[in-house]
Amino acid sequence: MVLPAGPDDLGGNSNAMDIDRRLRLLSILHHVYGVFICLMGTALLALVFMGVLLGSDMIAAEADNVLPQWLGSGMQVIGWVLFLLIEVVGLLNIISGSGLARRRGRTFSIAVAILDCFNVPLGLLLGAFTLLTLLDRRTEAAYGMGAPGD
Repeated sequence: MVLPAGPDDLGGNSNAMDIDRRLRLLSILHHVYGVFICLMGTALLALVFMGVLLGSDMIAAEADNVLPQWLGSGMQVIGWVLFLLIEVVGLLNIISGSGLARRRGRTFSIAVAILDCFNVPLGLLLGAFTLLTLLDRRTEAAYGMGAPGD
């Protein structure tokens, strides 16, 4: 009995099936990662809460030294800015996952994958897998390159 050497020897549409499975998996991973990032972003609201506490009269009354007013306000600003940035990254991943499921927005998903690569280690793994899949010629065919909406 001779086994096929690879997916091309199976005959039929095995390459398209492989790309479809990869895109479906990427869609799920982008959704899960986006929700995970959004949940982790809520932890940054602790910075905002600490900033509110540092700026409150209760802390000022109990402290021997008077804390500078900018300390509490600065922590609040930093907390809100970081919270918003992380939430945007999470939402971009969720939107990318939806696009991957519908075979839309390939360029957008590539941009999100590059952005994910800066978040080591999970984002780097997801970004690299996404880039390897979306930059494949077979994926271009699955997206119907040249169609509007890419």
